[in-house]
Formats: sequence, C-alpha cells, structure tokens
Amino acid sequence: MRSYNVAVHRSIRGDAAPDGLEGGGHVVSERIIYDDLPAIAPAPWIDPAAIEVRALTTSDTPAFRALRLEALRLHPESFVPTYEEERDADGRSIAARFRDDWIHNGNFILGAYRQGWLVGAVGVKRWPRQKQRHKATIWIMYTQEDFRGLGAGRMLLDAAIDRCRQDHEIELVHLSVSRDSLAARNLYASTGFRSYGVEPRALKLGPDHYVDVEEMVLDVKNVDYQISAGWHETNTDCVVAD
Repeated sequence: MRSYNVAVHRSIRGDAAPDGLEGGGHVVSERIIYDDLPAIAPAPWIDPAAIEVRALTTSDTPAFRALRLEALRLHPESFVPTYEEERDADGRSIAARFRDDWIHNGNFILGAYRQGWLVGAVGVKRWPRQKQRHKATIWIMYTQEDFRGLGAGRMLLDAAIDRCRQDHEIELVHLSVSRDSLAARNLYASTGFRSYGVEPRALKLGPDHYVDVEEMVLDVKNVDYQISAGWHETNTDCVVAD
C-alpha cells in the first residue's frame, strides 16, 4: 500500500494545484513522496457505483500527471516512458502536451473519479495521417491498485470504446499489452479485442530483462472485411474473462 504527501493528494483530487504549480508543473513531481506501508486488501467499502467516469480537461492536468507518474513508477514493464523521464519533464511542456495533443483534435482521456479523487484513466489517440484516420490507439490504461477487480477498469474501457464507436471515422482501436499482464489481456479480450501479433523484446528493463508485447485490435464498426490471403491470426493463450 502507498501514501502520498498532502501536495500530491491535492493534485490527484483535481483541486487547486499547490502554490507555484501551473497545469501540472514540475512542483508535483518534485514533491511526490511514497511511504512504504504493508500491502492490504482493497477496502470493502469501495462501491463501484460511486465511481464517475468523465472526460478530462486541462483542469485535470495535475491529477492526471500524478496518476501517470504512479503508474510509471509501480509498473515499468507496462509503459514505454520511464518514471525518471516523466518526473524530470518540465511542467509547462507537460501542460502543453496535455492541452495540444492528449485531449486535442479528436484525442481524449477519460478519468475514473471517486469522491473527487482520480483513481484511473484511459487515453485514446487518433492516427493523424489521412489514410489512417480510421484507426485509434489506447496509449494509456491504468487504475489504482485498490480499485482493481471492482469494475473501474472495465468502466473506463467500455466508455472509451463507446466514444470511439460514436466517432464516424474510427473503425479500429489498437492497443499494446505486456504478454505477462494476463489480467489486462483478459480484460481486453472480454471486450472483443483480438491479438494479431507479438513483438519480442519490445521493452528492455535491464540486462537480460525484456518484455514481449502483444498487439491487439478491436473493430468498433464490425466492418465485413476479408483479410488478405496468406495471413494467419496469431494464436494466443489469452483466456476471456467472464
């Protein structure tokens, strides 16, 4: 189990940022303090019905940055950027990236809030080229440990898929997932994502420590399309979750 100092709690809530912080600036990353506490089971009082999923706006920048830093620190095997790279990034550049890229021109981030606290997020980006505008990619998917297995992740994923379906251009949604992340792969498979390949040694975490990454895709428009002859779907051992 982990805890944060007061400054970071304020940021994750989405309240006013600490003094001197503009749109998720460098102050947040410098003031994050993690206390090592014994791991405990998720609190039984957590009610999934109390979780609100909504689109993030620029006012959520500090909260999203704090959540993303947590994800990078705790799960380096699941993300390309390192915690250190993002921690040391300039706050103004993060705010600009959030405003001008992550939630701009059809891109969006959905957040799961509980009592004002950001506990999970999913981000979707459109492919920018004209011939690839029918595709989008889920580039981040994360829920805090206490909310896993309680439906928060499924709520985020379903909401992201529904939003893609409502976009008249988007036909295919892609994502990449670690082959070792069985729970995540099961979640994606349960919503209809299909594997089409594995990239071996996609990430290198250290000497002789590699992560294989599975590529998955979901047809949100159910297009009647015949794959070219000679192509064979990658077989996986992914078990569809109930």
